Amino acid sequence: MSLLKKVDPAHELLIPFLQESESLLRSVLKKLDKQASCRVIPAVDLGFPHDVCRIAGGFATGVFVDWQCSVPFVPIDTAVNIDTSSIFRLKDDVSEDINERTFEALIESLEKSSYIFNFHKGNHFISFGVTYDTNEPMLIIHSNEKEFKYQFNGLIPTKNNWYANKIKIESRKDRYIRYITGETAEIFIDIAKSLEDFNVIRHRFVAYLLTEKLTRVLSQSDHHHYYMPTRQSVAMGCFPVSVGEVIPVFSRPGRDIYLFEPHSGGGNHLGLSEGMEQVLVPHGWGKTCLPNTKFQINVINQTFILSGQEYPIEPLVSLGKDERLWLRDFHSEPNHEDSFFMQMKHHSPGRVVGRIKQLASFTKNGFCRHE
Repeated sequence: MSLLKKVDPAHELLIPFLQESESLLRSVLKKLDKQASCRVIPAVDLGFPHDVCRIAGGFATGVFVDWQCSVPFVPIDTAVNIDTSSIFRLKDDVSEDINERTFEALIESLEKSSYIFNFHKGNHFISFGVTYDTNEPMLIIHSNEKEFKYQFNGLIPTKNNWYANKIKIESRKDRYIRYITGETAEIFIDIAKSLEDFNVIRHRFVAYLLTEKLTRVLSQSDHHHYYMPTRQSVAMGCFPVSVGEVIPVFSRPGRDIYLFEPHSGGGNHLGLSEGMEQVLVPHGWGKTCLPNTKFQINVINQTFILSGQEYPIEPLVSLGKDERLWLRDFHSEPNHEDSFFMQMKHHSPGRVVGRIKQLASFTKNGFCRHE
């Protein structure tokens, strides 16, 4: 079972897992409201998250979940935060002026502010590049906020945060759903929605610090791919967007960033609202796993076991360095039969309307200049 033309081991493993998550989530909701319903929908970039608590709690990366319930409700292992892709059009190409010291200065500046530097975590990055067709200079920033995550006021479930004593659990054999309801859920959702603007401004502030002495920002375009699109839904590493809305699709570190226009007619139709058709689009190529990878959840011992390797189900425990998980790789030319876009065309049709060549970037590997 795969959303790509070719077999993908992560899809084969995770799609049945998500179907069980949907079944358990529906059971929880119907105890609160007999008319309640839900959906757990994978996107093409479906893969393993780094967050052990998220996968153990029933969710992955490249997943959209929504529910309809008269009682305010949030499944907390969706690990809600705000992850945003921001593209800034610049007046001048300043990539040659960007170096390691540029980011050292940025870190020093942010350490004096209320913002927390996290552009070196996971798949986050800051990159200067140019478009292929017009050679237009661009600055791309991809990160989530870190100011409302593991702190007492954060949204990520921890042992001592503000809603820890309100968490409820529904179990079924080796599976469980953790959730909050009522006023606690309403406050949670209000915080999550407020962070959408927060992260956009945060990215704008960072872009200003990076460019103020070099050039001028002409425009800013922002798209969230990890957030609550509505008060009863969570997008985890994917874009719920309208047909025709151009969004960035990432590939691998240092490789091209694609501007993608989704079309209708695929298997990614969401049907969220009347009028403009909405579809689910991947935010990147994603991370898959080696063939024959297995995993299980040991509820009694609170461990997540990935092909024999045990991970405690605790906040901040990561699968990011597990050798069984790896970044997908595809041909760079979007119209090549082995490109990501041709592989997903039957499920998520559309066309690449632009490409950004990365010239200088900062990632978890530090500063890098690209050929």
